[in-house]
Amino acid sequence: MNCAINPICRSGDTQRGQDDLSPLVTSPRAKYYLKKHAFIRRVRRHWIILDVHNDEYYCIPAALFSSIAPLIHGSDRECHSDTSDSACRRDGVAEIETELVSRGVLGLFEERRENPSESNLITPTSVLRINSGRIRAANRIAMLPTFLLACTIADRRLRNHTFESTIQAARARRTRNARDAIPFDITRAQWLVSVFESLRLWYPRAYLCMFDSLALLEFMALHKLYPLWTFGVSSDPFQAHCWIQAGNIAINDSLSRISYYTPIMSV
Repeated sequence: MNCAINPICRSGDTQRGQDDLSPLVTSPRAKYYLKKHAFIRRVRRHWIILDVHNDEYYCIPAALFSSIAPLIHGSDRECHSDTSDSACRRDGVAEIETELVSRGVLGLFEERRENPSESNLITPTSVLRINSGRIRAANRIAMLPTFLLACTIADRRLRNHTFESTIQAARARRTRNARDAIPFDITRAQWLVSVFESLRLWYPRAYLCMFDSLALLEFMALHKLYPLWTFGVSSDPFQAHCWIQAGNIAINDSLSRISYYTPIMSV
């Protein structure tokens, strides 16, 4: 996953705050719409866009985005507190508009042929408690085939598939299983994650949030559990992270780490 710093991302002083771009009524000035593969959140004094199709993040100072927001369908929102000098607006806004359109993040509203993306953004408030040290050897051996299969699937996806196709596959699986979904079994999840963590020590791949979250997602899906794969962002400096969660329960990360990030997409 990349972060495009120029010309869209610019550094600047930030202060904490987080708002989402909620779908509201159409502005009479609406000129653009946000493409289905783009997700947006405000983090401190920047708006950050996750472009799944191009596998990039874009950071836009809130003071500049406040001039673009009224032109985007569904973005009616008071931005009067975000100010910047007029020269910066004149020079920057047109450039950012053009760049977002050319990168396929924004489309012309009059040519709109798709519905906006929906993402259930829930900030975790608790953590799944596991104990990988208490998993019996016999259970580890029994679960080894599905663990290796999940890791292989994740490894191949990250090596041979685009980020967009990986996200689409995860979303499609959740959609397929939504009709038959049962309440998330926390006790079973604790056991499965404990098994996964006990076996992960021996899998020859560096620990990275993208691989470990996807491998765990695949492992749990093989056992008919379908948690959310959530991506979060922070600014000053820009950072991105991902984790697995069920509702408000973080499954494979700590609250102290997750709290640093603002969720931008869940699939």
